[in-house]
Amino acid sequence: MRLLELLSHIEDKPADEQVALIRSHVVATYEDAIEVASGETA
Repeated sequence: MRLLELLSHIEDKPADEQVALIRSHVVATYEDAIEVASGETA
């Protein structure tokens, strides 16, 4: 899910839950980028 899609789905949630969801999205995206850069696949 793209970040903008995520933001549109979480706008009605409490702020702390929004932060947790965004953080987990960013971490997953970062981990995916590391795998691609290192030539690994999930």
